[in-house]
Amino acid sequence: MTVTTLGRSTAQTIGLVLSDAFRDEALAAWIVPDPVARPVLLARLFALTTTQALTDGTVDIIDDPHPEGLVRVRRDGDPALPRQFEGSDLEEVEELSGRGVGRIVGAALWFDYSRPTDIPHEPDPAMVARVVDVLGDDAAGRWRIAMTAMGERHPRCSHQYLALIGVSDDRQRRGLGAGLLRHRLRALDNTLSGAYLEATSRPARALYTRWGFHDLGRPLIVPDRGPTVWPMYRDPYPYDAHPAPTRDAPVM
Repeated sequence: MTVTTLGRSTAQTIGLVLSDAFRDEALAAWIVPDPVARPVLLARLFALTTTQALTDGTVDIIDDPHPEGLVRVRRDGDPALPRQFEGSDLEEVEELSGRGVGRIVGAALWFDYSRPTDIPHEPDPAMVARVVDVLGDDAAGRWRIAMTAMGERHPRCSHQYLALIGVSDDRQRRGLGAGLLRHRLRALDNTLSGAYLEATSRPARALYTRWGFHDLGRPLIVPDRGPTVWPMYRDPYPYDAHPAPTRDAPVM
């Protein structure tokens, strides 16, 4: 397996992978309650978020050279879709040619908030309009409520924000998410940069505590009967003290 930092548009492939990772997660289920529509709508939402991260931050992927599995990018550029996406009208996924990348099985989307003036208090209006286009008014409204509530809890100091990290369902509990996290946290430690995220479950909170994150204030209950999320911050480690690989828990 290889961790790669992306600098070009592979957003739809990553959207599929993250959708598979998050389809049963509490916040995603609250935003898109319909379990049938959820996989495709989440894939579109996460593709948008990936595109934004490619512009405003960093996208890391981890790939598996084995040919079987959830999402492959064939030489003809047509994605091999997981069963829950068959028959959807998702656009074709761009081919990853000449990079030696196998099947993408996990991704982490980081946003660069090294300048506190760049930290948003609420979703960008242009992004809101795009989310309405892909989710519809109701789900987009819930997404906006969640993003606004979480934005209000963002630290107002320089940091890197982990918006999403996840591994496709059939590759979880193999330490791949830990590999993604270790890759970026080591880089942040080298530059003495802090990291921030919102854990969306108690297992995720416990996992990120092992990586040096701590609660930043009280848990946040998303308005309108939304789920609980845990804002967490990590100061940079001045030495290599990262924990051993453990099972994966997605964070959104």
